[in-house]
Amino acid sequence: NILLILADDVGREGLECYGGTSYATPQLNRLAEKGMRFTQAYAMAVCHPTRISLLTGQYPFHLGDPHWGTVPKVAERKTVDNAWKEAGYATAIAGKWQLTLLKDDLAHPHRLGFDTYCLFGWHEGPKYYQPHIWQNGKLREDVHNRFGPDVYCDFLIDFMNHNKDRPFFAYYSMGLCHAVTNDLPKPPPLGPNGRYPSYAEMVAAMDERVGRLLEELDRSGLSESTLVL
Repeated sequence: NILLILADDVGREGLECYGGTSYATPQLNRLAEKGMRFTQAYAMAVCHPTRISLLTGQYPFHLGDPHWGTVPKVAERKTVDNAWKEAGYATAIAGKWQLTLLKDDLAHPHRLGFDTYCLFGWHEGPKYYQPHIWQNGKLREDVHNRFGPDVYCDFLIDFMNHNKDRPFFAYYSMGLCHAVTNDLPKPPPLGPNGRYPSYAEMVAAMDERVGRLLEELDRSGLSESTLVL
Protein backbone atom coordinates (compact mmCIF):
# COMPACT_ATOMS: atom_id res chain seq x y z
CA ASN A 1 0.00 0.00 0.00
CA ILE A 2 1.03 3.61 -0.47
CA LEU A 3 0.05 6.61 1.65
CA LEU A 4 1.27 9.83 0.02
CA ILE A 5 1.03 13.08 2.00
CA LEU A 6 1.69 16.44 0.37
CA ALA A 7 1.90 19.43 2.73
CA ASP A 8 1.22 22.90 1.35
CA ASP A 9 3.54 25.88 1.96
CA VAL A 10 5.86 23.95 4.28
CA GLY A 11 9.61 24.33 3.92
CA ARG A 12 12.36 22.45 5.70
CA GLU A 13 12.54 25.18 8.33
CA GLY A 14 9.11 24.05 9.55
CA LEU A 15 10.33 20.55 10.44
CA GLU A 16 12.47 19.60 13.42
CA CYS A 17 13.87 16.57 11.59
CA TYR A 18 15.42 18.96 9.06
CA GLY A 19 16.85 21.29 11.68
CA GLY A 20 13.91 23.59 12.28
CA THR A 21 13.74 25.05 15.78
CA SER A 22 10.56 27.15 15.70
CA TYR A 23 7.93 24.40 15.72
CA ALA A 24 7.45 20.99 17.32
CA THR A 25 6.76 18.19 14.84
CA PRO A 26 6.97 14.95 16.87
CA GLN A 27 4.98 12.79 14.45
CA LEU A 28 7.06 13.83 11.46
CA ASN A 29 10.17 13.26 13.58
CA ARG A 30 8.91 9.72 14.13
CA LEU A 31 8.67 9.19 10.39
CA ALA A 32 12.19 10.55 9.90
CA GLU A 33 13.64 8.34 12.65
CA LYS A 34 12.12 5.15 11.25
CA GLY A 35 12.51 5.96 7.58
CA MET A 36 14.55 7.96 5.12
CA ARG A 37 15.13 11.70 4.78
CA PHE A 38 15.92 13.27 1.43
CA THR A 39 18.39 16.15 1.54
CA GLN A 40 18.60 17.05 -2.18
CA ALA A 41 15.46 17.96 -4.07
CA TYR A 42 13.96 19.98 -6.89
CA ALA A 43 10.98 22.00 -5.73
CA MET A 44 8.52 24.56 -7.04
CA ALA A 45 7.40 27.32 -4.75
CA VAL A 46 3.69 27.35 -5.59
CA CYS A 47 1.01 24.71 -5.42
CA HIS A 48 -0.47 24.21 -8.90
CA PRO A 49 2.74 23.20 -10.72
CA THR A 50 3.79 21.09 -7.74
CA ARG A 51 0.54 19.15 -7.76
CA ILE A 52 0.34 18.70 -11.52
CA SER A 53 3.97 17.50 -11.67
CA LEU A 54 3.43 15.07 -8.81
CA LEU A 55 0.40 13.46 -10.44
CA THR A 56 1.71 13.37 -14.01
CA GLY A 57 5.41 12.75 -13.41
CA GLN A 58 6.19 15.60 -15.81
CA TYR A 59 7.60 19.07 -15.40
CA PRO A 60 5.10 21.81 -16.32
CA PHE A 61 7.05 22.86 -19.45
CA HIS A 62 6.45 19.35 -20.86
CA LEU A 63 2.72 20.00 -20.41
CA GLY A 64 2.76 23.38 -22.14
CA ASP A 65 2.93 25.37 -18.88
CA PRO A 66 -0.77 24.81 -18.10
CA HIS A 67 -2.83 27.68 -16.80
CA TRP A 68 -3.57 27.86 -13.07
CA GLY A 69 -6.29 25.41 -12.12
CA THR A 70 -6.03 23.26 -15.25
CA VAL A 71 -4.64 19.93 -16.44
CA PRO A 72 -4.13 19.32 -20.18
CA LYS A 73 -6.59 16.74 -21.52
CA VAL A 74 -3.71 14.80 -23.04
CA ALA A 75 -2.25 14.23 -19.56
CA GLU A 76 -5.42 13.07 -17.81
CA ARG A 77 -4.88 9.36 -18.43
CA LYS A 78 -1.12 9.52 -17.85
CA THR A 79 -1.18 9.99 -14.10
CA VAL A 80 0.41 8.15 -11.23
CA ASP A 81 -2.98 7.21 -9.80
CA ASN A 82 -4.21 5.83 -13.13
CA ALA A 83 -1.05 3.70 -13.25
CA TRP A 84 -1.76 2.33 -9.76
CA LYS A 85 -5.40 1.75 -10.69
CA GLU A 86 -4.37 -0.24 -13.77
CA ALA A 87 -2.11 -2.32 -11.50
CA GLY A 88 -5.11 -3.29 -9.36
CA TYR A 89 -4.86 -0.69 -6.60
CA ALA A 90 -7.83 1.06 -5.02
CA THR A 91 -7.19 4.82 -5.25
CA ALA A 92 -8.40 7.75 -3.16
CA ILE A 93 -7.59 11.42 -2.62
CA ALA A 94 -8.66 13.81 0.13
CA GLY A 95 -7.91 17.46 0.78
CA LYS A 96 -6.95 20.07 -1.81
CA TRP A 97 -7.62 19.60 -5.52
CA GLN A 98 -6.52 22.91 -7.10
CA LEU A 99 -6.53 21.41 -10.61
CA THR A 100 -9.95 22.63 -11.75
CA LEU A 101 -13.12 24.32 -10.55
CA LEU A 102 -14.69 21.15 -9.21
CA LYS A 103 -18.23 22.47 -9.37
CA ASP A 104 -17.83 22.69 -13.16
CA ASP A 105 -16.28 19.24 -13.60
CA LEU A 106 -17.15 16.90 -10.74
CA ALA A 107 -15.81 13.86 -12.61
CA HIS A 108 -12.32 15.37 -12.97
CA PRO A 109 -10.69 13.45 -10.07
CA HIS A 110 -12.20 10.21 -11.39
CA ARG A 111 -10.76 10.82 -14.87
CA LEU A 112 -7.33 11.40 -13.37
CA GLY A 113 -7.51 7.99 -11.72
CA PHE A 114 -9.14 8.30 -8.30
CA ASP A 115 -11.87 5.83 -7.48
CA THR A 116 -13.10 8.03 -4.67
CA TYR A 117 -12.46 11.58 -3.49
CA CYS A 118 -13.19 14.08 -0.72
CA LEU A 119 -11.92 17.50 -1.79
CA PHE A 120 -12.26 21.24 -1.65
CA GLY A 121 -11.87 22.75 -5.09
CA TRP A 122 -10.39 25.99 -6.21
CA HIS A 123 -11.81 29.44 -5.39
CA GLU A 124 -15.10 27.82 -4.34
CA GLY A 125 -15.35 28.02 -0.56
CA PRO A 126 -13.63 27.63 2.82
CA LYS A 127 -11.18 24.77 3.41
CA TYR A 128 -10.60 24.92 7.16
CA TYR A 129 -13.64 25.95 9.20
CA GLN A 130 -17.13 25.27 7.83
CA PRO A 131 -15.45 23.67 4.80
CA HIS A 132 -16.85 23.50 1.29
CA ILE A 133 -16.21 19.84 0.42
CA TRP A 134 -17.15 17.79 -2.62
CA GLN A 135 -17.26 14.03 -2.14
CA ASN A 136 -17.67 11.89 -5.25
CA GLY A 137 -19.71 14.49 -7.07
CA LYS A 138 -21.88 15.69 -4.19
CA LEU A 139 -21.46 18.65 -1.87
CA ARG A 140 -21.26 17.43 1.70
CA GLU A 141 -23.85 18.97 4.00
CA ASP A 142 -22.73 17.29 7.24
CA VAL A 143 -19.45 19.14 7.85
CA HIS A 144 -20.59 22.67 8.65
CA ASN A 145 -19.25 22.58 12.22
CA ARG A 146 -16.11 20.59 11.48
CA PHE A 147 -12.45 21.37 10.78
CA GLY A 148 -11.65 20.41 7.19
CA PRO A 149 -8.42 18.47 7.92
CA ASP A 150 -10.35 16.19 10.28
CA VAL A 151 -12.89 15.42 7.55
CA TYR A 152 -10.13 14.47 5.11
CA CYS A 153 -8.41 12.23 7.67
CA ASP A 154 -11.68 10.46 8.49
CA PHE A 155 -12.28 9.87 4.79
CA LEU A 156 -8.83 8.36 4.19
CA ILE A 157 -8.99 6.21 7.32
CA ASP A 158 -12.33 4.79 6.17
CA PHE A 159 -10.88 4.18 2.72
CA MET A 160 -7.81 2.35 4.04
CA ASN A 161 -9.88 0.19 6.38
CA HIS A 162 -12.32 -0.70 3.60
CA ASN A 163 -9.44 -1.80 1.38
CA LYS A 164 -7.39 -3.88 3.81
CA ASP A 165 -7.63 -6.91 1.56
CA ARG A 166 -6.31 -5.26 -1.61
CA PRO A 167 -3.46 -2.83 -2.34
CA PHE A 168 -4.37 0.84 -2.12
CA PHE A 169 -2.99 4.26 -3.05
CA ALA A 170 -4.20 6.92 -0.58
CA TYR A 171 -3.22 10.52 -1.34
CA TYR A 172 -3.67 13.13 1.39
CA SER A 173 -3.36 16.38 -0.54
CA MET A 174 -3.19 18.70 2.47
CA GLY A 175 -4.38 22.29 2.64
CA LEU A 176 -2.14 22.78 5.67
CA CYS A 177 -0.12 24.87 6.19
CA HIS A 178 -1.31 27.27 3.50
CA ALA A 179 -2.81 30.54 4.68
CA VAL A 180 -6.59 30.87 4.82
CA THR A 181 -7.87 31.61 1.32
CA ASN A 182 -8.22 35.32 0.54
CA ASP A 183 -9.79 35.08 -2.93
CA LEU A 184 -13.41 34.31 -2.06
CA PRO A 185 -16.30 36.78 -2.42
CA LYS A 186 -16.48 37.03 1.35
CA PRO A 187 -13.88 36.15 4.01
CA PRO A 188 -13.82 32.50 5.13
CA PRO A 189 -15.29 31.73 8.56
CA LEU A 190 -13.11 32.36 11.59
CA GLY A 191 -12.10 29.50 13.85
CA PRO A 192 -13.78 28.70 17.18
CA ASN A 193 -11.46 31.13 18.97
CA GLY A 194 -12.61 34.02 16.78
CA ARG A 195 -9.60 34.29 14.47
CA TYR A 196 -7.71 32.44 11.77
CA PRO A 197 -5.06 29.93 12.88
CA SER A 198 -1.46 31.11 13.04
CA TYR A 199 1.28 29.38 11.07
CA ALA A 200 2.50 27.72 14.27
CA GLU A 201 -0.99 26.35 14.90
CA MET A 202 -1.19 25.06 11.34
CA VAL A 203 2.16 23.27 11.68
CA ALA A 204 0.88 21.62 14.86
CA ALA A 205 -2.36 20.64 13.09
CA MET A 206 -0.39 19.19 10.18
CA ASP A 207 1.78 17.11 12.49
CA GLU A 208 -1.22 15.88 14.48
CA ARG A 209 -3.06 14.70 11.33
CA VAL A 210 0.01 12.86 10.08
CA GLY A 211 0.22 11.22 13.50
CA ARG A 212 -3.42 10.23 13.35
CA LEU A 213 -2.92 8.45 10.03
CA LEU A 214 0.21 6.68 11.31
CA GLU A 215 -1.63 5.55 14.44
CA GLU A 216 -4.45 4.16 12.32
CA LEU A 217 -1.99 2.19 10.20
CA ASP A 218 -0.56 0.73 13.41
CA ARG A 219 -4.00 0.00 14.88
CA SER A 220 -5.29 -1.69 11.76
CA GLY A 221 -2.17 -3.78 11.23
CA LEU A 222 -1.36 -2.06 7.93
CA SER A 223 1.86 -0.30 8.93
CA GLU A 224 4.14 -3.16 7.87
CA SER A 225 2.57 -3.31 4.40
CA THR A 226 2.25 0.43 3.73
CA LEU A 227 4.86 2.81 2.32
CA VAL A 228 4.36 6.30 3.76
CA LEU A 229 5.76 9.23 1.78
